[in-house]
Amino acid sequence: MVFDSESGAEAFDMKTVLRWVEILVGATFVGAAALKALDMTSFAVQVSAYGIVRDPFWVELAAYGSVIAETLLGAAMVAGFRFRGLLYPATEAMLLGFSALILYAWRFQGLADCGCFGKYIELAPGPSILKNIVMMGLMAAVWRGWAKGFWRDASSAPRAMAARIAVAVVCGVIVLGVGVYATATASPAPARPDRSHASSNRPFAQFVFERPERRVDLGEGRFLVAMLSASCEHCVASVAVLNDFGKMPGMPPVVALLMGSSSEIDAFLLQTAPEFPWLAIDALTFMTFIGSAPPRFFLVEDGRQRHFWDTDPPSPEDVAQALAAEE
Repeated sequence: MVFDSESGAEAFDMKTVLRWVEILVGATFVGAAALKALDMTSFAVQVSAYGIVRDPFWVELAAYGSVIAETLLGAAMVAGFRFRGLLYPATEAMLLGFSALILYAWRFQGLADCGCFGKYIELAPGPSILKNIVMMGLMAAVWRGWAKGFWRDASSAPRAMAARIAVAVVCGVIVLGVGVYATATASPAPARPDRSHASSNRPFAQFVFERPERRVDLGEGRFLVAMLSASCEHCVASVAVLNDFGKMPGMPPVVALLMGSSSEIDAFLLQTAPEFPWLAIDALTFMTFIGSAPPRFFLVEDGRQRHFWDTDPPSPEDVAQALAAEE
C-alpha cells in the first residue's frame, strides 16, 4: 500500500484507518480521565506514591492537572482539532513524560500500580510503559498522516465545525459529570489535622485527639505510631502484634493513624479490635509519612521521628536498640 495522499482509494483507506486510530487514542485518554475522576482522592494517593511530590496541595494540583490535560488532549483527538499539528507533539510529550515518571517511581519508589486508570484498573509499571510506547507509535503514524496532508482539507463549514465542537464538549462533560457525581456521592473524608502545631522537624505534633481513655498528643512524649490502611491485609495482620506490644512493660504506647473511608475503617475495627488509640486522617496527609504503601511504624518522641520500620511491627528489642542508638 502506497502511503501517499494522492493515491486514490488506497490513500483514502489509510486516511480512514489513521483517523480511527486517532479517535481510539483520544477515547482512551478521555476514558482514563473519567476513571480517575470517579475517585480523585484515590488517584491523588496514587500520584503521591510516585514520590515526586508529597505536600497535599501539590499532590492534588498534579492529580487535577493530569486529569484536565488528558481530557483536553483526548477530546481534541476525538473531535479532530489538531491545532495546526501541535496536538501531536503535545500528546507525544505527555506520554513520554508519564513514562519517565512511571520508570522513576518503579525503580526508586517501588511503585506497584501506575494509576493510569485510577483505582479501578490496576496496571503494573512495565505494562504501563509498554502501553505508552504503543500509543506513541500510533500517534507518530497519525502525525505522519497529518504531515502528508490527509486532514489539511478538513471541512470548516459551520455545521461541521459545530459538530466537532459538540463532540469535544461531550468528552469534557463526561469527565466533569463523572467527577461531580463521584464528589456528590462520596463519603465524607476525615478532616486534615491542624498543622499549626507541627514543624518540619516535628511533623507528628499536628496529631492531637481525644479518646475515652485519654487525650493523645503525639507532640508530647514517646509513642510507637502505626500508619495503617483500613484496606491493607498486612495492616490488618499487624494489629494483633501491636496489641501485644502495647502490653509489654517499658515500651512506648501504641497509637495508630488510619487511612480509609468510614465504611472501611468500621470494618477494619470490627475485624481487628485494636486495643490502642487510633485516629482517622485524610489520605494525602497519610501519604506524606510513608513510602509507596503502608504499613509503616514510627518511633516518635515529642513529635519527632526517631526511627521507622516498614512492613512488620518492630519487636521490643528493635525499639530498645533504636532508643539506645539515639542517646
